Amino acid sequence: MTLEQLAARVAEQLAPLRGERLMIALSGGADSVALTLALCRLRDTVGWSICAAHVNHGLRGAESDSDQVFVEALCERHDLPLCCTRLSPPMGAGETWAREARYQALFDAARAQGCNVVVLAHHQDDQAETLLEHLLRGCGPEGLAGMRPITTRNGMTLARPLLTTSRAEMREALREAGEGWREDATNSEAFCLRNRLRLELLPAMEALAPGAGVRMARAARLQGAEQQMLEDMEADFLRAYERGWRALPLAALRTLHPVMQGRVLRRWWGELAAELPRLEEHQTAAFMALITASAGSRCNLPGDWHGERGSCFLHLVPPTVARVPGVVLDGTPCTIAWGRLTLAVRAWRSEDGHGDGKRVQVLPAAFLAGCVLRTREPGDWLRPFGGGGRKSLQDALTDRKIDGAFRDRVPLLCREKEVLWIAGAAAGNVPRIDEKEKLLTLNWGGYMPWLDG
Repeated sequence: MTLEQLAARVAEQLAPLRGERLMIALSGGADSVALTLALCRLRDTVGWSICAAHVNHGLRGAESDSDQVFVEALCERHDLPLCCTRLSPPMGAGETWAREARYQALFDAARAQGCNVVVLAHHQDDQAETLLEHLLRGCGPEGLAGMRPITTRNGMTLARPLLTTSRAEMREALREAGEGWREDATNSEAFCLRNRLRLELLPAMEALAPGAGVRMARAARLQGAEQQMLEDMEADFLRAYERGWRALPLAALRTLHPVMQGRVLRRWWGELAAELPRLEEHQTAAFMALITASAGSRCNLPGDWHGERGSCFLHLVPPTVARVPGVVLDGTPCTIAWGRLTLAVRAWRSEDGHGDGKRVQVLPAAFLAGCVLRTREPGDWLRPFGGGGRKSLQDALTDRKIDGAFRDRVPLLCREKEVLWIAGAAAGNVPRIDEKEKLLTLNWGGYMPWLDG
């Protein structure tokens, strides 16, 4: 393989990112040097906008500094903008620290240079090692898909255009072009699982079945395509049914195959609690079990979150619920943003009728003045419209089968502790309409899931 042939392969793999500004993660090793030189050829012929970043971990002393000197000279020779970051490793720092610190440094450098894409030099042999490593750890289908050509992490796009190219092919291209590279001596030491896979297991597998590495990389690629299809299905389901209330309709979940139920719930968790650990297998199973459990059932999830089964919805409930500040109404037309809902207060028109007591309520302007729009508080009560007696708000919400996970977010129109209107549910003791008075129409816009209950 030549660098020109490698450049053509890289261009094909990066075609979906044409027009983006790319930052190359350039360590100085053969893989990243080959990638850099291929992209320099594309820059000159196709017009790619590229720069490079080098992270000096300081873990290998003078060798790490020599790597940086080599990279600086390479970039100067090819007129490639370079950002170097020197890290200070803490006591006991190892591969895990180095990997996470490297990614963070690369992301920081990319953002500073206005790049949306970091291009990594992971190749076909790395993919085979990743597949074996995940298999030994008992990963499921997602892990067995290995590395993907294009992914996102922390809001940054990661591109790996060399996953169909072997280590040997890249070294061949560099030798043919007369280009050198740096060797990391630690790569030849069998001190961690990854290195032992590379130095011991993969050579043994190649001896038993020549071409094993290529076939394993192909297996990961095929699995990755299957995973992409399933991930698209997960995303389609959540786009259709997750409407901003941390609730999914049970009826829709029941239509899914159990495997897809688990995938959807894991993705949902990942989107709503992105800062927390992924759900483990037993946590996913407990969450799924709520779909067929009795109303009110719960399961514990990381970070003091919990899953809760309502009457018609499955809920993801955080440790605390942010309250929308109360709003005092003055009896004049206005528009109030209330989380994902909007309350429009306008002058009454005859075609408004008298309202349905759920989304729409008509009230005298004088009566509305001084009322407060807020969420529930201890001791709230109401007198059902048209009826006698007095009922606690808790009982009223239970009667209307409003799930507990919604109750701290349902808007209430109140005067002190008396609830006059439960938005989307029922009116309390509001005056009967006299069309001779100055009237206002209150109309809620937006999705109220408890209306579907």
